[in-house]
Amino acid sequence: MELKEVFMHRLVVLFFLLWFCCEVTAQEVSITRSSDIIVLRGESFYLHTVLPGQTLYSICKAYGVDVEEMKVLNHKKDNNLSLYEVLKVPYKNREVMEDGKFYYHKVVKGETLYSIARDFGIRPKNLLKYNENYTDKMPLSVGAVVKLPLNGIDRAVLKQKSEEQAGKMETVSPVVKDEQKGTVVATEQQEESPVVSTGKEKHEKMRDVKAAEPSQNGHQPKEMPAYISEVVLPSHPFVKIALLLPFSAKEYAHYDTVSNRRMEIPARSEQFVAFYEGILLAADSLKSKGYKIDLRVFDTERNVEKTIGIADKMNELQPDLIIGPVYGSIYKAMADHLEKKDIPMVYPLSSRSESFGEYPNFIQVNASMDVLSAKMASWLKKQRANANIINIDLKETGDQADVLEKKLFMERIKQIDGVQFFHWNAAETPLHELRTILLPDRENIIILPTSKEAEVSKILPILSALADHYRMTVVGFPEWQTFTSVDHETYYKLNTKIFTYSYVDVSSDAARVLAQKYRKYFYAEPGNLVFKAFDMGVYFMELAAKYRDRTLEAIEYSGRNGDFSSFHFEKMKHGLGKENEGFLIVNFGSDYQLKIEVL
Repeated sequence: MELKEVFMHRLVVLFFLLWFCCEVTAQEVSITRSSDIIVLRGESFYLHTVLPGQTLYSICKAYGVDVEEMKVLNHKKDNNLSLYEVLKVPYKNREVMEDGKFYYHKVVKGETLYSIARDFGIRPKNLLKYNENYTDKMPLSVGAVVKLPLNGIDRAVLKQKSEEQAGKMETVSPVVKDEQKGTVVATEQQEESPVVSTGKEKHEKMRDVKAAEPSQNGHQPKEMPAYISEVVLPSHPFVKIALLLPFSAKEYAHYDTVSNRRMEIPARSEQFVAFYEGILLAADSLKSKGYKIDLRVFDTERNVEKTIGIADKMNELQPDLIIGPVYGSIYKAMADHLEKKDIPMVYPLSSRSESFGEYPNFIQVNASMDVLSAKMASWLKKQRANANIINIDLKETGDQADVLEKKLFMERIKQIDGVQFFHWNAAETPLHELRTILLPDRENIIILPTSKEAEVSKILPILSALADHYRMTVVGFPEWQTFTSVDHETYYKLNTKIFTYSYVDVSSDAARVLAQKYRKYFYAEPGNLVFKAFDMGVYFMELAAKYRDRTLEAIEYSGRNGDFSSFHFEKMKHGLGKENEGFLIVNFGSDYQLKIEVL
């Protein structure tokens, strides 16, 4: 198959897979009442997820509520709905009982907070702690809901009250405890039976905290506040994603009038097509787990004016997550014109933040030199007792940003006691003079502070010759894994350790499975960017689906390892945004074994 025909196949499959993931259809569907209930300020609501073919009118008809009431409740100016949008629906003529943590008592005539506290054997102070919407001076309305902690209630009174309340329900059905969800659900007549609240009020600020799941990436897990972790999820988790990439499609998305064939995709756009393909594979993976993905793709080109126009569309769309843009000036234009400042905006590729830490919704995946040098320096400090550490100081070259990054790295290294500095200039000093400071009786750790392929490919072969006589380990930067002019044989001989947040071991099961899927869909071989985008897509889309408008708060507590990446986000040291501090050490071992260590 010719190269141009391969590109045509890939583009066709891209659009097909995007349609497939979003499951767009105009067919009419029957509507079933949701079993997801929340309690807000004493009132109960269904959480209904909009599925293909459903309209505001058909949803209101199914629940027996007024269209205008629904529009006011959900802050809607018209009847338009987004696919997989979650609507609050008034919970008519139902009762609320318990969810495994709280008992929900419906106020009857004559009851006060003090009388309820007395009846259930709980202190009024504790009752107010869990019902911050009420005060001891506020009269309770008949039908209002009061939360009582199950671990502080007299169980005999609870049983009696539950029986009394159940007897008042319109339709009675047997109930059982669902241990997995922690909720009480009807075992029969489910649509007409009383459905019990999950009891997790969306914006409730609870004072207790819940322990986070153990971190998979070597970082000490942090406790996540309960008001973040206790999020009510719909039965079918969904997420609305905006993907902003500079395809510059108008430059090549036309036919050559001579050959009647589509023009070849330019190299600068090809990398972004690959990233898009990785995101699509991530969406497809999450879809198989029951997630609903509403993915919208925008071509920013490298055009600030066009990006401002796209920002207007973002303000209309109100996505849960924005991935992109990838260029600094384009990112700034989008961030400045975005009205809703708590929509997470992922800066996916660059390690230079361009001072974007001023934006609280800025999320940098590829760690800056500041974070990278701090991680490397920390690791080197742990090795100094048993190793001879040498930094090869190269002549400063490159643009101003490169020079500044080099100085920042050197400042970190100079703070490590015992590090030796070998100043090397290819024109004046033979690198073999390094022998004078190498030690034969211990490991010699060589720091080569450069991300330039030309310098690395020139220096490593010389160090490789020295490795015949000395035990050596060479420490390198993330960019090294992409170098094509350096033989992996050299990496192995020098026991090379590359610090990076993402690495693809093509021999791993995860890489083989994803590569096979990629070939099936796109008729080509995946590059590293496909794997990175896949991990990024799965991590962020799943996070946004789980925590919605709390994603920016939850991200610091949700470190994890993907199949090819490490994610551990912390607040930027000199800014408001979040930056990835998850790292892997990829070790091309001297025993010719590839080892990946989570730092």
